[in-house]
Amino acid sequence: MHAHNDYQNGDPLDDALENGATSVEADVWLEDGRLRLKHDKDEPGRYNDLREEYFEPLIERAARNGGQIYPGRGQKFEIFIEVKGGGGAAYEKIAQDIAGPPPLPADVQVVIPVPPNFNPDMNTIGNTPTPPNITFSTGFGPDCTFPPPRLDPQNQDVDPETGQRVYHPKTAERITVLNGEFDKCMDTDKGRKLYLSQGEHERFRALVQQVHNSNRKVRIWGGPDGDWRTGYGKFIDCPKLPTRDQCEGGIRKNWWQAARDAGVDYLVTNHLAQGAEWLRSCSKK
Repeated sequence: MHAHNDYQNGDPLDDALENGATSVEADVWLEDGRLRLKHDKDEPGRYNDLREEYFEPLIERAARNGGQIYPGRGQKFEIFIEVKGGGGAAYEKIAQDIAGPPPLPADVQVVIPVPPNFNPDMNTIGNTPTPPNITFSTGFGPDCTFPPPRLDPQNQDVDPETGQRVYHPKTAERITVLNGEFDKCMDTDKGRKLYLSQGEHERFRALVQQVHNSNRKVRIWGGPDGDWRTGYGKFIDCPKLPTRDQCEGGIRKNWWQAARDAGVDYLVTNHLAQGAEWLRSCSKK
């Protein structure tokens, strides 16, 4: 279970851990040398910064649990970070904060888009060595196809900003997750339906299998999980919504099931308690 925009929840990180989420998402802006947690530039930012609100609590938790976030799980806890402002300097600051001191535990993996200042030959982000627990994500190819340009050895395009080829084998090695948008990858006929068609299911299942065959994972964002969070940890009551079925989660649960049937690796949700309960007892195996 993946906590979408986790920093907007009532008790960030703690809510996710209490409900068994295995990954969280944080948006950051580099301001005055700090990675402020917020979605938009004009927001004041509810919390101090990424390291204080995420890295330090995870360092403390791992220290109590023999180096692990979830003892005995055997897979790393993941933090997906999206840089909203600050460019290459923000990515370098992420690398520096991971390195510490104290360093982020090895049981925590940070997933970021390929930084614009990543040097694959030197393995640096800016002038900072890339920590081993940083991996990269990338999008799919046009119309949600695989492989995307960054994973296609035949791609000869050059990034005009960096002067480097878009595909580089050392960059490709670090890419562990492909991010796709629901509208482009699953709802291919743009119906936004309660149930996806058999053809849509089959097409997407085949796409996920291609990604898994490359030993990478799939995360889908923008699904009909429910966009009714009005503030930090607050949701609109059912009577205020035009469709009560949506409020009660019919569309959301069908989307979750479609993602699970396709083999998607992350249940991306704003609804941690409901997602945890559904995974435990409601979803089809």
